[in-house]
Amino acid sequence: MRFTSALSAKTAPLGRVASFRVFAEGKTPEGGSSPDVKVAAPKTVTVGDALAFSGPGPELINGRMAMIALPIAALLEVTSDKPTFELMANSPIQFAVVVALFSAASLIPILKGVESEPLGFMSPKAEMINGRAAMMGFASLLLIEAQAGAAFF
Repeated sequence: MRFTSALSAKTAPLGRVASFRVFAEGKTPEGGSSPDVKVAAPKTVTVGDALAFSGPGPELINGRMAMIALPIAALLEVTSDKPTFELMANSPIQFAVVVALFSAASLIPILKGVESEPLGFMSPKAEMINGRAAMMGFASLLLIEAQAGAAFF
């Protein structure tokens, strides 16, 4: 059975509700009208909204970067016996590429309006908690190394 639809308004501005009438082809509803099905237009997020102070981007991106940076810094410190500041200063291009890639990979789903869904024990709430802990740990690592003047690990 084929279905046809008629949009009651040609274009629906963002944030508005578009009204659709759906009925089987060749059949008309009794009384000449059909019940309306309301479909909300998808909400778009701009880069400015996503990266605003209260937006979803900064904490998510910074948390993910800290979760990546803390174990990498520990591994590199153990193998090279240099502090994190020195490691970042010695390889600024690699550092900038990693930051750009992971920032873009975190920002694109936010801009597309994709909702994070839990996957077993991995949930958006757990990711935020782990990200916050990693940010505090990485900041503490940098402060301790700046105070001591040597690698922590």
